Amino acid sequence: MLPGIEWRLFLAAWIAYAGFHQGGGWSQNARFAQVRAIAEQGRLDVDAYLVYAGVRDAPRGPQLVRAPVAGGLFEVDGRRYALTWPDGRPLVGELPAGAAPAPLERVAASGDVAFAGGRLFPNKAPGTTWLAVPAYLAIHRLWLWRGVDPDDWWALTLAAWLSTALGVGLASAAGCVLLRRAALRLWPEAPRAATGAALAFAFATPFFPYATLFFEQAPAAVALLAAFDRLCAAPGLAAGRARTHALAFAGLAAGAAVATSYLAALALPFLLLYLARGEGGLRGIPAFAAGLAPPLALLAAYHQACFGSPFATAYAFQNPLFLGAAGWRGVFDAPEPLRLVAVLVSPYRGLFFHAPVLLAGAAALVAMALRPGRRAEAALFAAILAAHLLFNASFHAWHAGWGVGPRYLVPALPFLALPLAPAFARAGKTTAALAVLSAAAMLAFTAVDAQPSVGSSPIAERPDRSRLWREPLGEYALPILWSGRAGPILEAQGAGPAGAERPLAHFRGPVSANPIGVYEAWIGTRFRPPAPELAWNSFNAGELLLPGRRASLGFLLVPLALAISALRASPPRARAG
Repeated sequence: MLPGIEWRLFLAAWIAYAGFHQGGGWSQNARFAQVRAIAEQGRLDVDAYLVYAGVRDAPRGPQLVRAPVAGGLFEVDGRRYALTWPDGRPLVGELPAGAAPAPLERVAASGDVAFAGGRLFPNKAPGTTWLAVPAYLAIHRLWLWRGVDPDDWWALTLAAWLSTALGVGLASAAGCVLLRRAALRLWPEAPRAATGAALAFAFATPFFPYATLFFEQAPAAVALLAAFDRLCAAPGLAAGRARTHALAFAGLAAGAAVATSYLAALALPFLLLYLARGEGGLRGIPAFAAGLAPPLALLAAYHQACFGSPFATAYAFQNPLFLGAAGWRGVFDAPEPLRLVAVLVSPYRGLFFHAPVLLAGAAALVAMALRPGRRAEAALFAAILAAHLLFNASFHAWHAGWGVGPRYLVPALPFLALPLAPAFARAGKTTAALAVLSAAAMLAFTAVDAQPSVGSSPIAERPDRSRLWREPLGEYALPILWSGRAGPILEAQGAGPAGAERPLAHFRGPVSANPIGVYEAWIGTRFRPPAPELAWNSFNAGELLLPGRRASLGFLLVPLALAISALRASPPRARAG
């Protein structure tokens, strides 16, 4: 059983994360299609759930009509279509006789796909999908029992929301508890500071918006944190079964992180070095490897089933839209220092710009390295962060598309948030002020749109600014929260063609601005604006009573009260004895 403080922390995080449905987008739509395929058909390909060809009236409301894909082809009203990549090439190579071209981004729910062996798959590691399957199975059974068609528009939207909340949301909330536990292992003398660090991680870093999305970054961060927590606990356990189990669980968590996000593999060598440090550390490697093996074997089996080899990934068969670098495999090139500036301090993607509380974490990490006692942990944290920064500097799509802050740094965030515990202990008022400022920014993104397109899409282009000086917070999230529209960007774009409404104008607030559904890759492909369904493609729990109002965010008073209660219940210093 969790102690009372941890229960309050867990519930505060989960209620906040589960309270938001962020709508559709390429990344989550591809995964949700595979969730449906696994739960409803026992298949890994998304051929039957990628194309929603239309909408028909039904007694309960609008019902989406799916057009199953076979070998890159599908039929609608007796006419044959061939899916094409964004460059116009058919997925099948040549346009079959009698088939009309159908651009993937216009007819499919997602362009984040790979085409291998005549079948379509998400171009993602599968772990996040697996996380949501149990919840969707239960929801699907409920729909069938109640006589609800799973393709009913509202049933589909609710299923996507609940699957994310019960998959990514629960895992992310557990990660907040884990961060507190790991902080207490490192600094047992400061329990309130450990709780403060966990709350800052939960609500004042990009972990917050990503914990509300069907993305892999938050679950991968939790899995890496779980691996570290067990490695940190193992030396304090007596040699024998308990220590072996702790090390095996650490390996299992590390393997789960890789199965969730291939990027998490960057942390593996550093976790092994941390394990091997000191006398007798090498003897723990077999137990760690025994835990690591099952998730990696499952991942290899997935690769074999989908792509024909245990060592092949979706990236070898993915949408050519994502290939653009001159270097290795079309996605990596020489590290560019400007990308580091962008992901650390720029208004566009800067981690410290959007979550300045992490500056306190960075300063505390430097202090850890300079003082004896925690240098091994400081070296581990710094190495994991440096590896992720090097990835960002070398990856041609470092900006990661629509999203908040540097998405590819999120799996490493726990290792910048853990040092917040000594930061709270030694500079509590300054760190708390930075945490409040950061939490306000993260709440604005989460409440309005956790996938802002600013700087990453033509619909949010500003001709008067370069990409690094675009401001998703100041030009998009805050204006929508305040006025209901992204005024600064729309005004900079000018009037536009006569009679044409710019796509960004359909992103309306003041809350839950994303109008894209989980069944489409772009606005209005199934419901033309201003259809009421667009307003409900994203929502928060409070909007079920107060639709489209800022007051709907009042449900967050519950997690706020729980968070304050957890903080107050944590003593400033550990009690003697």
